[in-house]
Amino acid sequence: MRHRQRSTLVLLVLLTILGWLGSYLGEMVESSLPFFGQRLTFGLHPTTVDLGFLALSFGLVFAINPMGMVGLLLAILIWTRI
Repeated sequence: MRHRQRSTLVLLVLLTILGWLGSYLGEMVESSLPFFGQRLTFGLHPTTVDLGFLALSFGLVFAINPMGMVGLLLAILIWTRI
């Protein structure tokens, strides 16, 4: 039996595409099913460090709805199957 190596790049692509698609679908059905419009937001909110001659901004915020979570779980499931 040959063992196939799973690519991290494939996982990132699947997570990005299916997470976005799930979030998009959740926003589309939000008017008829309000539960799918609720978002969970977490991360590092934008912060600016001003040094006088240089200003740096840092931040990374994730906002995901239930359909986005389903998309992420589906991406992981697909990745483990290939």
